Amino acid sequence: MLLLLAFSTFLFGLHWLVLLLCVARTRNERIQCTVHFAVGLVAFLMLGGGGAYARSGTSTACSNNQSMSRECLWEEQTPTYQGIYILHFVGGAWILASVVVDGLHMPGWFYCIVRRTPMRSFYTSNSPWPAYTLVMIVLVTVVNFTWTGWVQWSTHPHLAGDVTINVLLAILLGECLGAAVLAWLGLSIWVRAIRTTGTVAGSSAG
Repeated sequence: MLLLLAFSTFLFGLHWLVLLLCVARTRNERIQCTVHFAVGLVAFLMLGGGGAYARSGTSTACSNNQSMSRECLWEEQTPTYQGIYILHFVGGAWILASVVVDGLHMPGWFYCIVRRTPMRSFYTSNSPWPAYTLVMIVLVTVVNFTWTGWVQWSTHPHLAGDVTINVLLAILLGECLGAAVLAWLGLSIWVRAIRTTGTVAGSSAG
């Protein structure tokens, strides 16, 4: 039940409202929380609306008794269906990335709430803008390139090389976790380099 509640919170982006009310202090932080909440809500509508359209019987029947596959999407569906299906998964990609990246941030953001400190991203001294936002944009782009072109997936794999939806999801989750770890390492090294440069400059000036 707690896991369902937590996932629902991420699904609707409600945690950004909590951060807005409990953590955000500056105008910049309030704007960040508001924008990310709005984007999360739009992503949810894209996911739900696109899914409803995809199940409304408007698709062309796929060959090989498949409900849907990458090959069927690009070779057998109409441009309108392709566009809405892609928007459906773009919304899903943002939510998936949010569940992983925001989930990893939760302990740090909870600490910010308790200690009443400014918001931070990837456990560094950086604010969510621009680091968090840029990571999310890059990650959503990579996730969408993965399912649209890099991985041959199918709801009912019959052909050699096709992977199931569960395998595709595992690949996408791995990408999200890997990107989060790389972002943390990169930002940590960058912050240390800036501090070192500042310390050296201060010593030279002294």
